[in-house]
Amino acid sequence: MDGMTHLYQPIKKTIKMKNITILILIFQFGFLHSQQIKRIIDIQEEPGKFKTNVTLDVEFDYDFDKMDLPKKTFEEFIALDKLIQEGEKEKALVALEKLKSEKIDDFTQSLLKAFAFVQLNEMEKSIETFEESIQLTEKDSMKSLIYYGIGIIYLSNEMVRNAYYNLEASHALDTNNLITVLALSEIIGPDEKDKKMRFMEKALSLDPELHYISNKLGFHYLEEGQYVQAEKKFSDLLEKSPGHPLALNNRSFCKMKSGQLKEALKDVNRSIEIYPENSYAFRNRAYIYIEMKNIKSACKDIEKAMELGYTDSYGFDLTITQMEYCKE
Repeated sequence: MDGMTHLYQPIKKTIKMKNITILILIFQFGFLHSQQIKRIIDIQEEPGKFKTNVTLDVEFDYDFDKMDLPKKTFEEFIALDKLIQEGEKEKALVALEKLKSEKIDDFTQSLLKAFAFVQLNEMEKSIETFEESIQLTEKDSMKSLIYYGIGIIYLSNEMVRNAYYNLEASHALDTNNLITVLALSEIIGPDEKDKKMRFMEKALSLDPELHYISNKLGFHYLEEGQYVQAEKKFSDLLEKSPGHPLALNNRSFCKMKSGQLKEALKDVNRSIEIYPENSYAFRNRAYIYIEMKNIKSACKDIEKAMELGYTDSYGFDLTITQMEYCKE
């Protein structure tokens, strides 16, 4: 941890925290801002690949003169964090037991232990300690975050049902907890599409800058054949991110379905210009060309899509289309 010697001055410094240190500061002092929350979400964005044992570099503006946390205790946090990063499990557990301070209440101490157990891959102990910490706070928002943490631990161990119950408990305590809303939108299965979409809509209402959610939500409408709603979602996204190639490609499909062929072609051309490796864009353009009676161009795009490794993931068999239109 570079520069630790000068961090305790009563002026603001930007420092980098990792692992347990950042987590304790998140929960106890609330120094995690929306920008940093998005950075954590970005790491956990891919469905089914939530991570609890990652190292996060996060910048904080820190005023130590206003902190409740004693300097000695903070240094012990850093030392414990280092042991965890170096994989010194037994030493970390010993250090954890020694980490005592009259200025740290039982709730903070419980959270500290729980996070340390998470970093040490002690799942059962971490969950048990998190559950104990819930009983030590009266704040629903804090309880919500802890239930979220337990849910993510279960997810990382592929215990989806247990994860879901804890994430639901988190949401019930704080319906505006963005990270919980996002987690629920990811793990709810395809048999509950309406509920899944409601959580995605909720996430966007909490943070309109979550572009990947806008794209996924539009795609859900697209799959349901609700092309007007889908096109609106992709258009909303493109207002914020004009060069988003997937949104351009998906909007082109919606426009094709509603008969806006020239506009559809314009969108897909722009998508291919930005992301020429996308086989689905060439497939979409092939179908637009077929609708425009430009069979020669359609056949070229079918060939290009196959060359790029197109797979029949969404019910469009290009081999059959090729046999029907590209006989020469």
